[in-house]
Amino acid sequence: LKEKKTRQQVRQLEYSELTKQLSSDGGYRDPIEMALEKTDWILNNHYPEPLEEHQKEALKHILAAADREFF
Repeated sequence: LKEKKTRQQVRQLEYSELTKQLSSDGGYRDPIEMALEKTDWILNNHYPEPLEEHQKEALKHILAAADREFF
């Protein structure tokens, strides 16, 4: 962010839909409130499939390698 060009490009980025939802009064809705609503919806409606055995084994190997590297 210390470069002027980078700062200019960051200002032009499109942010999440959470930052540009209009409220009924014509202003913008609070992004934190919207994020909480979206989180509640996910927690109440999303039911992920369990991992398959080979995926669990691969994950165990990744975690063991990370443990060896960082601890």
